[in-house]
Amino acid sequence: MAEDAVQPMSLTSQPERVHVLGLPLDCVTMDQTLGLISKFLEGEETKLVFTADSNAFINGQKDPSYRRLFDEAALITPDSAGPVWALGRYGNPVPGRVSGVDILENICALSAQNGCRIYFLGGAPKVAEAARDLLNTKFPGCNIVGARDGYFKPEQDLVVAKEISELNQTG
Repeated sequence: MAEDAVQPMSLTSQPERVHVLGLPLDCVTMDQTLGLISKFLEGEETKLVFTADSNAFINGQKDPSYRRLFDEAALITPDSAGPVWALGRYGNPVPGRVSGVDILENICALSAQNGCRIYFLGGAPKVAEAARDLLNTKFPGCNIVGARDGYFKPEQDLVVAKEISELNQTG
């Protein structure tokens, strides 16, 4: 029944966006999310995909910089039972959560097929590298071009951004 509510949207059209606790959230399934991400990859513009769990809504209420993630995201998926419940409560049921972990695995599978480049940034030291190694094993041919932890000083932001940009250049 819940799946019927999201069927009319094509896999690459912009989903309906509702506000939960004053913060935006998209009514999407995993298939729709992957269709949109594939469409984003075809373009030149950088897009932010934000997976919002219940904690994200709490942080978005309290922290203006965190709220900005909601405001700037091209796509915001329901990444836990709370946001899924809220969408149903607001009359926009979805069949289940669209988690960041599941999205990442699907993107790695896509990368193995089409060569799209992936860079892992964040987490404690050695976590991004371990994730890269694990996913390269799980998805042979996945094109993970780099990985680094999230522990660097704010003044290093531009250096890290340049490194990621250079590694993600095509050709």
